[in-house]
Amino acid sequence: MNWKKRSEDKGKTGKKRPFARVAELLTGDKRELIARILKTVDPEDTAEKINPSKEDVPLIAEFLNDEDPNIRKAAAYTLIDSSSLLGLGLDISEAIPYLIEAFRKFPEERLTLINTMHMAYMDGADVSSAYGDLEEALNSECHETKITALEMFSDMIKNEVVMGDTVKAIVKLLNDDHQDVRSAAMKTLTKAASLHQEIDNESLPMMRRFLCGNNDRQRVLAIEFFSCAIDQEQNKNGPGKAFRMVIGLTQSDDPLVAEAARKILGPWIKKIQSEGN
Repeated sequence: MNWKKRSEDKGKTGKKRPFARVAELLTGDKRELIARILKTVDPEDTAEKINPSKEDVPLIAEFLNDEDPNIRKAAAYTLIDSSSLLGLGLDISEAIPYLIEAFRKFPEERLTLINTMHMAYMDGADVSSAYGDLEEALNSECHETKITALEMFSDMIKNEVVMGDTVKAIVKLLNDDHQDVRSAAMKTLTKAASLHQEIDNESLPMMRRFLCGNNDRQRVLAIEFFSCAIDQEQNKNGPGKAFRMVIGLTQSDDPLVAEAARKILGPWIKKIQSEGN
């Protein structure tokens, strides 16, 4: 699922979907009704069918502990479905503690839970209390979980500074066994650098390796990363480690590497030349 697209589409209307409240149409225990819907309706549609009130949030959250993984997944989607929650004026941040509790209790559901927290964050929820758990997910044995956590951190960088320990954990993933995890870590660090967040020096030699590697996609990311890193250096104390590292690569025997280095340094060479004139 494209979480950002789903979030953006809902944000455009800001209207409550035209579903009558199921609990008011049917008789019986509300908890049993919710259980039946979570079990039989597609997870992406459960919130429309339940259309929860504020009082229903803890009740739905109980199903995050259900023995059926499909019901746990449906409950997670329901809690974070902003068209229902925001449509009723609810603060979707109220669902985060329940998701964190399930995150810790059911490691096998972390991928689903990170996705739902990501969607909640994109809709304005305060997920700061989940920060440590998201960082822990970077150490998961599941590469999809690590990538999903990296994607969430990448979006969080837009609005807040990612803490030093988290950056170090992301840098370590540049050595991950899975290529897609390495690329996701590169993207996250590059975005942080582009937003003028402090660059971890340990990332420089690793990014140099990607600049000199054979993967074109990763080389493009490394070019962007070093461009941002050198920009930071120039705006602080002048040429530093990143600048010197790239200068050395202009003499590489590999024409692609030398070309990439010159591309990174191009704007600064022009600036120096113009200042000399």
